[in-house]
Amino acid sequence: MKYNLQTLPLEKIKADVVLSLGSNCRVAHYLRKHHLRLWTSPLDWMLHTNLESAYELFKSGFKNFFTDCSLEGEIETSKARKKLIVKDNQTGMVSLHHFFPNESLEIQVQRIREQTFKRWEIMKHKLSNSQNIILIFTGVANLEELTSFLEKFCSLDFMSEAKKKGGGIILICISNDKNLKADEITMQKTQIAQNKIIFEYFLNEENGDTLRGNALFWDKLMKSIQMSRKIKFKNALNDFRIRFLRSCKKRIAFFTKSYKNDINETH
Repeated sequence: MKYNLQTLPLEKIKADVVLSLGSNCRVAHYLRKHHLRLWTSPLDWMLHTNLESAYELFKSGFKNFFTDCSLEGEIETSKARKKLIVKDNQTGMVSLHHFFPNESLEIQVQRIREQTFKRWEIMKHKLSNSQNIILIFTGVANLEELTSFLEKFCSLDFMSEAKKKGGGIILICISNDKNLKADEITMQKTQIAQNKIIFEYFLNEENGDTLRGNALFWDKLMKSIQMSRKIKFKNALNDFRIRFLRSCKKRIAFFTKSYKNDINETH
């Protein structure tokens, strides 16, 4: 059904955990902005094209993540810093944030894998101990693909404890449709089971910032997600701490003319 973006009716949905599935940095950005991001997922800052590659990583525990990768080029992230564009050949995922040109790729691959396993353990623990879970994917996927992913995700071993808690799991898919006007959006809600729901949104993301997309929609979506004030305050406090420490590091590096590679700087 088509709606006007300004008057789009979004129902309130409860969440203990909101997880970004990619396929770019946009989801993580808005989760952090609205203090809904409990931790950093290995997929937060990865570019990828489908949900199947994400599912295979969840299934394997990220075992083969970036074990076979290739250098695709460089990207300038600031006036003083450049980062490497590195592709994981097994999943097709691309990293724009974790690799630096002044260090060997082999050393950095080991570092990102160690970081990934730590984040994976945190993610498993959070998901298995949550009652209401929201997964958000931005990319192209039809209802059949979304349904398949949701069913397979719910059948993963670490989700068995979450099932016992009797909560629900919601999969939200946001797709770009350049044929829609800037203020138009189409929405479809599909009830897969009593505790499984899929929301599909189609809107013109090209009318917004290239990286941030359609800010009006994203802010409305984030405000529709209901998380306890205690958790949101904790998230906000942690985000402030991380940003403050990062700012201090940059100032020290500027005055000492030295900079140590830190893959956690994009958290």
